[in-house]
Amino acid sequence: MPDHPRRYPQHHTRSAAVPQNPNVVWGLIAALFIGNIMLLAMNIAMVGLFARVLLVPPRILMPDRRDDRLRRDGLGAAPRDHHR
Repeated sequence: MPDHPRRYPQHHTRSAAVPQNPNVVWGLIAALFIGNIMLLAMNIAMVGLFARVLLVPPRILMPDRRDDRLRRDGLGAAPRDHHR
């Protein structure tokens, strides 16, 4: 058993880009912050539209895979029976 304590490599807690390019890093953080503020404003403005989506019947939002209306209307490929 060695007499000296085991030394682990020192890990830096910050990225190498922070000390080298602080303006780029803080610019990225500011851009993400501004983007989040813009998305928040858009979501608050459009909350009525999002609430109206709840009025759409679930069968239109989530059609069943066995629903034949999609194939009758030409919106989906008709299944082919290769066993006949």
